Amino acid sequence: MEWYTLIKPIGILTYILLSLNVLLGLFMKKIKLKSKFKIHIWLGVIALISATFHFLLVYIYT
Repeated sequence: MEWYTLIKPIGILTYILLSLNVLLGLFMKKIKLKSKFKIHIWLGVIALISATFHFLLVYIYT
């Protein structure tokens, strides 16, 4: 498998993670989870890593 085939799926994954992070942040008071802020932080970190990897793949292969 070539690395450039992962550009689209990682871009889609990044948008999904960012959307989940925004929704979790907006509905922070309505969601009944103990560790919702911890989940919010980790989703942000994973989205940032995913976006960086996506950027690097696009930069290398275009």
